[in-house]
Amino acid sequence: MKRMERAAIAVLMSLIVTGSSISAFCGPGDEGSPPAAAGEVKQAEDEGAVRFHRPYEKGDRFTLKAKLTITFDKRIGKNQNKQKMNFAEDLIWESSVRVIGVSEAGEPVTLMARVKKAVERVEGQDHPMSIEGGALGISAKGGQFEFNAKGQDQIHPAEVQTLQVIFGFLSGAIKPAGPSTTSDLFDPPGKVAEGETWKGDAEKIAGYVAMELAAQGIPVEADDVSCDLTFKGTETWDGLPCHRVVKRIVVTGIDIPDFTGDVELIQEDDVLLPVDAGLKKHRIQRTFHQKIKGRIVKQGQIADIVDDTLIEGEYIFE
Repeated sequence: MKRMERAAIAVLMSLIVTGSSISAFCGPGDEGSPPAAAGEVKQAEDEGAVRFHRPYEKGDRFTLKAKLTITFDKRIGKNQNKQKMNFAEDLIWESSVRVIGVSEAGEPVTLMARVKKAVERVEGQDHPMSIEGGALGISAKGGQFEFNAKGQDQIHPAEVQTLQVIFGFLSGAIKPAGPSTTSDLFDPPGKVAEGETWKGDAEKIAGYVAMELAAQGIPVEADDVSCDLTFKGTETWDGLPCHRVVKRIVVTGIDIPDFTGDVELIQEDDVLLPVDAGLKKHRIQRTFHQKIKGRIVKQGQIADIVDDTLIEGEYIFE
């Protein structure tokens, strides 16, 4: 993807961080540590007791692997001056991560990543990012990410945009430290049976989305958000008994300054969480679909906009 085209995706890219929480971003415990023995997993006791939040401590380590596919179709302008942008690319990421700082709730807020692989693949051609092979500092502040690369005065803005996509897409991923954890947002009220559904806390989810969009002047209310979760039962993944949960978040009706029209954001997660809540290793398969159609009127200028962005990916924390 051309750098100018990639930058264009930033129009509403921060909306991807719907219901974000770093506790879902930070996967496992110490890198390379073996899973608990079968006798240590109180499976009978924990069966159906879904817990999203897995607290961290300073010094914890894990490996993050991710692969995302982005397709982007956008038209903006009016009549003969309308501009069209469309592309498709893959983002491939692998890093070993160390937790530098945590909140009172055990949510990492500062991380250091050793980047083993950071590649943009366009039309079958791999384009390594400048941070591949280096160290990357990551911090979550005020709903936004800050990145610092060791040995670089400044990361290229286009690469920062790509990093925002990779880490922002973890939506259930990084959030600023606060009183609520992912368990407050997404846990069921009690043990659940296979096939049972429940609602996420729309007010708390909307609060985090609003915090992340405050810099753009976009308010988000609880009525704009719905979150449905379904317990799919227990299955074995990578040798571990895991709870499988499917989560669907929909954001509609938000008011964007100077914009009239329709906005719909849909995020669907298929999550595997170890039954033993003491284990942090997990997998997230995520689909995010952003659909925008309407008109921007600002300072006497009028522009029609149609945006259809689809991001599909998988994150593995081990």
